[in-house]
Formats: sequence, C-alpha cells, structure tokens
Amino acid sequence: MDLAKTIAAYASHLMGLRPGEGRRTAMAGVYHLAFVAAVVLVKSASNALVVARFRVEALPPLYIASALATGLAAWAAAYLDRRRAPGMPRQGLLWAAAALLGLASATYFRIPAAVVALYLLGETCATIVSIRFWGAASELFDQRANRRIFGVLAAAGMVGAIVAGLAAQLLGGTLGAVGLLPLAALLLLGSAAASRSLRRANRAAAAEATAAGGPSTGSSKQRPSARDVRTYLLKNHYPRALATLMLLLAALTAVADYLFRFQAGERYGEAELAALFGALNLWMGVVAVLFQVGAAGRILERFGVFRYLLITPMGSALASIGCLFVPGMGPAFGLRLIESAGSLSLNPAAFQLLYGPIPDSLRPRIRALVDGLVKKVGFASGGVLLLVLGSRASVELLVAAVVGVVAVYVVILAISRRFYVVAIEDRLAPAVNLGANHLRSAEARTVLRSALSSDEPVRVLTSIALLRDDPRFDPLPFLPRLLGHPDSRVRRSTVALVHDRRISQAVPQLERIFAGDRPEIRYEAALALGKLVPERARELLLPWLDRNDSPLAGAAIAALVPPELASREGALFGEGAAPGDRGPPEVASAEQASLVATRALLDRLERPGAPVQERIETARALGRLGPSAFGTRLAFYLADEDPNVRRVASAAAGRILEPALVPALCRLLADRSCRAAARTALARYGDAVVPALSTVLDDRSEALVLRLEVPRVLRKVGTSAAARALLFSNIQEHAYLRFRIATNLSRLHDEHPEIEVDLQRLKEATFRRLRTYEYYLPLYRDLEAALPPHSVLVRALGDRMQQNLEVIFRLLHIRHSHGQVLSAWRRFSGGDARERAYALELLENLVEEELRRPLLPALERYHRLPEPWGGVPAKPERGPARVLELTVSNDVVLRALAIFTAGQIGLRLPNDETEDEHLNASVIERVFLLEGAEIFARCDIDDLVALATIGKESSFRNGEIIFREGEEANALFVVLQGRVRFEKGGSEVLEVGVRDAFGETSLLERAPRPVTAVAVAPEVRVLAIDRQDFLDLIADRPELLRGIFEAVTRHLRSLIDVAAAGAEAGKLLEARPRRAG
Repeated sequence: MDLAKTIAAYASHLMGLRPGEGRRTAMAGVYHLAFVAAVVLVKSASNALVVARFRVEALPPLYIASALATGLAAWAAAYLDRRRAPGMPRQGLLWAAAALLGLASATYFRIPAAVVALYLLGETCATIVSIRFWGAASELFDQRANRRIFGVLAAAGMVGAIVAGLAAQLLGGTLGAVGLLPLAALLLLGSAAASRSLRRANRAAAAEATAAGGPSTGSSKQRPSARDVRTYLLKNHYPRALATLMLLLAALTAVADYLFRFQAGERYGEAELAALFGALNLWMGVVAVLFQVGAAGRILERFGVFRYLLITPMGSALASIGCLFVPGMGPAFGLRLIESAGSLSLNPAAFQLLYGPIPDSLRPRIRALVDGLVKKVGFASGGVLLLVLGSRASVELLVAAVVGVVAVYVVILAISRRFYVVAIEDRLAPAVNLGANHLRSAEARTVLRSALSSDEPVRVLTSIALLRDDPRFDPLPFLPRLLGHPDSRVRRSTVALVHDRRISQAVPQLERIFAGDRPEIRYEAALALGKLVPERARELLLPWLDRNDSPLAGAAIAALVPPELASREGALFGEGAAPGDRGPPEVASAEQASLVATRALLDRLERPGAPVQERIETARALGRLGPSAFGTRLAFYLADEDPNVRRVASAAAGRILEPALVPALCRLLADRSCRAAARTALARYGDAVVPALSTVLDDRSEALVLRLEVPRVLRKVGTSAAARALLFSNIQEHAYLRFRIATNLSRLHDEHPEIEVDLQRLKEATFRRLRTYEYYLPLYRDLEAALPPHSVLVRALGDRMQQNLEVIFRLLHIRHSHGQVLSAWRRFSGGDARERAYALELLENLVEEELRRPLLPALERYHRLPEPWGGVPAKPERGPARVLELTVSNDVVLRALAIFTAGQIGLRLPNDETEDEHLNASVIERVFLLEGAEIFARCDIDDLVALATIGKESSFRNGEIIFREGEEANALFVVLQGRVRFEKGGSEVLEVGVRDAFGETSLLERAPRPVTAVAVAPEVRVLAIDRQDFLDLIADRPELLRGIFEAVTRHLRSLIDVAAAGAEAGKLLEARPRRAG
C-alpha cells in the first residue's frame, strides 16, 4: 500500500497534478483511454470496410451523411442535456455497445447498409461522447488546472489509440475488420464502468476541497434557453470565431483524409487497409503521447493556447506539400499521422480551453453546437469541396486545398485571440462603464435637467455638479425653483452657480436671500452681488464692516476690496488716511468704499488675539480676495491654535496660491483636523508644488503620517510631473507608504490616461515587487505551519504579500492601459479558483513574455490558498529561524511584530534589536487584540496599527459602569483584561472577555446605547476608539473602509441566513458575543 501511494504521488508530481486532482484525473484518464481505444477499433474497421467494399468516390457523400447524422445527434443530446445534470456519458455507451454488436453481425453477413450504418455510428458516437466527455472534464477543474490535466487526459486517450492500433495491426489480418468490433464493444462497457467511479470520486473531492477551503470542483449553472444561446451568438464575436475555427479544422480533416485514402485505395486490399489504418493509429498514438507528455505542457505554458493550435495545421500543410515532391506513401502517411494526432488528441484538449471564457450556463450548449454540428458541417464542407473537384481531383489540387484551408485558419486564429481577451474581460467585469462622455449626450442632459425639478436634494445637487461646466446648459429657467429650494445645500450651490455664470437676472432673488437666509448662503449671495451689481452691493455691505463677529463682515471685505487695490498694500493710504480712520458710514464712491473695506481688513490683521469666529472670517476673506499683497498674512492663520481656523486658512491658501505658504500647508498634512483642506489647497498649486512634495515624500526624517498623505496630493495634482514624482520615489521605502504610492499612481493614471509614464521604470518596479513576493512566500508557509493559528505575524506577512501582488497588478494596469487588469485583480484576490484562473488567462494574453514567465508561476502559488494547493511546502522546524529573520527586516511593522512574537515563543534576540519608537510593546499588544474584533477582521495590518495608535486605554474596577443604557454611543471598546457584563432593564444579557469587542455599531451610527456595560473583574482594562477619531482615520486611510465593509457585509449575510432559519434566529443572535452596545 505504501509503495502504491509512493508511486501514485510520484506520478502525480511528474504530471504536475495537485492534491485532490489525482484520483479524478486517473478515473477520467481510464474512461478516455477505453473510449478512444474503442473508437479507434470501430473507425479502423469501418474505414477498412468502406474503402474495400465501396469506390473512393463514395466517400464525399458519406462525409455529408455523417455530418447530418452527427448534427442531428448533437442537437438531440443538447436538448436532452437540459433535463439532466452534466456528467460523463454512461447509459449512452451501453446503448452504443449493443448497437455495435448488432451491426457487427449484419456486416459479417455482408449487408451493404450495415457498413454505412457502422461508419455513421462510429462517427456519431465518437463526436457526441467526446463532446460530453470534454465538457464534463472541463467542469471538474478550473481553467488553469485544465491546462495541466487536459494534456494528461489526451495522453491517456492516445495510449488507448496505441493499444487499439496495435491490436488492429496484429489482429486485423487474422480476425478481419469485422472481428475487431466485439473488442470495441467491450471497451465501451469499460468506459461506462469508469464513468460511475469518476462520479463518486468527484463528489468526494468536492467535499474535501470545500472542507479545506480549496478550489471548488464544480459549479451550479442555470439552464439557458435556446433564445439565450441565440442572443449570445448574435451579440458576441468570440463564439462565432470558435465555430469558424472548428469548421476549418474539420474541413482540413476531410481533405487530408481524402488525400491519404486517394493514394492508399489504389495500393492495398481490405485486410492490408485494416492493418494500414491500425499502423496509422498506432504511430499516431505514439506521437501524440510523446508530444503530450514531453512538450505540450511546456508549449502551452510558454507560448499559450493560440500558438499551440498552430502546430497541427502547419505540420499538415508542410506534409501535404511533401506529397508533391516525395514519391510513395510516406508524405501522405505523415500528413494523415499529423492531422489525426491533432484532430483526435492535440487539438481537442487545447480547443476545450477556448470555451472557458464563455458564461458557465451557456458553455455546454455552445460546446455541443460547435463540437457537434459545426464540426460536422466542416466535414460536410470538405465533402462538398471534394464533390466539386470530382473526377478532376489530383494530388496537386488536394495539396492546394490543404494549404488554402490552413492559410484561412491562421488568419481566423489571430483574430480569435483578440476576441478571446474581450470574452475574458466580459467575464471578469460584466458591468459596462459608460464613461463620462455618455453623461454629455443629449439624452443624458435631458435627464439631468429634469432632475433639477426634483424635491430630492441629492439628485438636484448631482445634476448641478454635472451641468455647471456644460456651456450648452442654460440655468436661467431653473433659477426660481433652485434658489427657493427647501434644502439649504441646493440654494447655496445655486448661488455659487449664479456667481460663476454672472447671471444678473437673479439679482432680486439674491437680495432676498441676503436679507433672510442662512449665514453661509447669505455669504455666497453677498459675493455674487459684489460681482453683479457693485453699487447695490456697496449699499448693502458697508454697514456690515463694523460687525466683526458676523460672517457677512468678511463677505463685505471680500466683495468690496478690488483686486487692483489689494495688490498694493503699501499704497493703500497715500491720501493721508490711517489704518484706524474708518471714514463716514455711508460712502458713495467705489474708491472710498474700497478703502474703507481695506482698512477694515487691515484692522483685523492687526488683532491676532481676536475671537475665533473673527479669525475664521478674516482667513476666509483673504482667500476670497484671490492673489494679493495680503497673501503671506495667511501663514499666521495656518499656524493658528484653533483647528477650524487652520482648516479655513488652508482652503483660502488654495485660492490665492501664494508660494510662500507651501511649507506651512505641507506641515498641515500631518494635522488630522485639517489635512483634507491642506491636500486640496496643495493640489491647486499644480506643478509648482511637485518639487516640495517630492522632497517631503523621499525625506525619511519627516514623520510617516505626513509622508503618507503626499501620494494622495500628487494624485490630485494629476500632471506628468506628479506621476513622475510618484514613479521615481525612493524604492527603499516604508512598505505601506510604497503601497500607497502605487495605488495613487494607478488612480492618477485612471483619471488622466493621457499622461505618459516611464515604461522601463514601471517594469523595474514590477520585477521588484515580484521578487519581494517570492522572497516572502516560503517564510509565510513556514511561519503559517510553525506559529499558532491566527498569528498576527502570519497575518501581517500575508497582508504585505497581498499588497505586493496588488501593486504588481496596478503597475500592469498602467503599463498596458487596460481597464480589466484591476478587475482581474479583484477576481483573483476575492474570487474562487475558476475566477482566479480566468484572471491568469487575461494576464497571459496581455503581458509580455519576459514578465509572464516568472509572474504566472508565482500567481499559481498564491499564498491565500491552503498550503497543498499553494505549491510551496511548509517546513515548521524553520519557524524560529524565520521569526529571527524578520526581526531584522527593513519593514518596521514586520520587524516590530517579529520582535514581539519572538518574545512570546521564548526566542533570545541580539542586544541591538530594540523596539521602534512608534511600534512599542503597548501598540503591538493592541494590534494583537484588535485583530480579534469582528469589524476589523478584514483590515490590513497597517490599518490595525493605525487603529491601535489612536486607541486610548481605560481601567475599571469590579462593578464600575463603562457606559449606561440610553447614553450617546461614541466609541468602540476592546477588552484588554478582565470581563464585561451587559445588562438591559436590570437583567443580564451576556458577558464578553479578552479580545472581544463591543459597541461596533457606534462607529457606524450615533445611536443611544441599547445596554449598560459593567466591569465584572477585579481589574478591567479596555481600549476605546473614539468615533470621531475613527472617522478622521478613515478620511486619511480610505482603504480602511474596504475591510470594514467586507466585515459588515459578511455580518448582514449571516443575519439573512439566520433569519431564513426561522425559529432558530433568536437563539443564534443571542449567542453572538460581539454585538453588544
């Protein structure tokens, strides 16, 4: 038994099979071997009988009859398949064996029709069973596994051809052609028995794969209607291209077969022909097996399926040309040998891979149509061609026909490759992105204009945002409704639109708004009035200059100080006025009004200790003035102690674009309270700010929290210089910063695809990430086996590897400007085995060979797969050495976690290994605890570190209240030590302990606490994450939402499943330990 297992394991390794694939592959191989052997015996006998008992001119009509019979049978099989689950044919083989024995008897008694029926039975049975076999085989494994396994199955079939061919050659002369038929019937019965065993093996493998988290071995498909098939064929080029290829291959088979028989029929009798066909099948099998085992997999891996499908047609063309120059049967025998090996083994196995991108529900019907009806139509086309040639057929004409068919086939194959890529794209991303241009169509504009009359503020605001820059949009008819809309956001946006478009007809409504609307809308109305009716604005705004506590005082300054005066601060008082001389309250002239407003601004600038609201309005007014001599004064407000002042000053700096303010704005990127405004302001500087940002990005002495913001700013700048700064940043960077650089470079490319990037630098970066992934993979496997389950170090290492893979896909996305590369990444990282296989198929047809050869094998060993599927053996004895290796890593997060893990498992570290100042033992302990919170289960390790950093520890004694029922919820808690009990209405609900989280819903909604939380241990320590700090962190790290959404979605699905369980729902919900609060 051990020896058998060893041999089986060695054979599986030799054939490239993965765990779980061996038994099913063996059963399918036995099935195919017996079936092909039976087909070879039947065809050897029937071909010999047809050639011996009929004239060669009878072959073309026989081809046509065979095509009609097979097409009818294919249609019938497809119809019947709608009523049953797909699988290996079994009952059909039993009926075929019985029919074969009956026809053998009739042929023995020389009934002419029996020979024709035998020929048709062989062709029809071979085609239909082959269609169903390859269809069922393709559903056993995914698209990439099929590349390995189909070659094995084809080789098994060719072994059957060798055995049958040898039997026909040795026994044909003794038993005659008819004597071979009972052997074929026995082989069909053997195939039926193998089918039953295969079904049992497939069910067992599916259960094992599901339990292990490995790839699924099957898929449930919805039965399509005939209308669905027709619609797909009419709308998609790809299946039509496949049909054309199959038709040409079938026509090539017919012409090559006729050329061979044309010469063989003149030389041999019935017995000799049976032996000749047996020898042909013998050598065809030998050639096919040697090729499948020795070269097919390597050719598929290196050159792809489309170049692989050129082998037999090109070989057939060369052999046919040899018939013109080499006497005897050698070239014709070689032609038939190559073509038979291709049509029976090499081409079917490879051609089945081309059906992969077709939707699962339609694939069986399309395969039956192409492999059955279309293939036989190709034979019939070859028969029609031969009938046309008729008595004029000669070797020269037949060779020309072979070469012509091959030439057309090569052209169609090249076209099909493009359609293949498109089909994979459709499968990976079925939703169509219409793009921005479609929003500007006449129909879209009509829809957007109609939405302006809606009472729903979001619809109106969206329409205004999309239409405001469209020169064809006339807002005047919509202004009365929009300026009187009940939602203040709509009114404010409309006032800004009036200001930008200089719509003077709206002045009466603006005055009404200025007289009695919300302060922020009155502010915008004042600015609009200053542009549209300066005289009326002076009358309305001058009295507000003395109201320092009102936002309208700042609006009056911004509206009344003209740009030409604001640009000459030193000449403002040339007429002898002093800054404190405010002049009379009513001023008639524009110049006097401007001087009064400017003096009011100077008074504000001379009061650094003014109230917060006044400082805010002064900073806002400076921004509204635009570029002016006062611009540098904003530096004071950018450093204000109040975050609201700093935020408004940042927005103002983005309006005036004063170069001297750039350093202060860069520093504010580290200020969570106003970094969003600082990012926007810096981005408005454009290329002028890129050198400063690039310096900050590459300066390791700057705080990491500051540098992490720079890639987002450069993305918002969105220029060639910004893209270059991202691409040529320091390659020896903090791992998470490097990841953010790559993601923002990718998004910049999406938003500005016209920007060219250095392709050589992209390629170098891609290879660096690939080498890093391959370096980490064995470490990951060893640590995964050596450390306890759910180890944070293993999780961190896996997250880092995932980031490297995502960077690779994003760089490929930029390099190839291909929209579906990122869709392929999402399917690869989040889909099942089949979706990963299609993602790899897309890459194989997009990426150049230099990168494809190392990349695809690395992706085949994806670390998220269980170890047996991942292809890299784990060695747990190396675990301690791996931990020590990571304690000196350049990745500060991995280094800190490795040091912490080493202490946990008792490893001694060198004295020079110290904690990182930002990742001390306290932070690492929090990371270990946070990863147990369900809401953070899918977050990356870098996000967990950030969460641990903003968390605040609190301690409670036994019986102390952590929060009360009905209090406002404003934090999430994770238990660090002790236990917490939850009470509702005085009754205990549940208890939680260390690593449990409670109050998660507080991060998503501000609702009253539904329960009271009480400490129930001598000492209870909890980590509290404030809701506002959490929301600020999300603004800094949008990627954090991805993991949270996945966790929330998973929870909602579980609730749906629980609800579907009916009466058990309440019990299961009460058992959940992490949803209190």
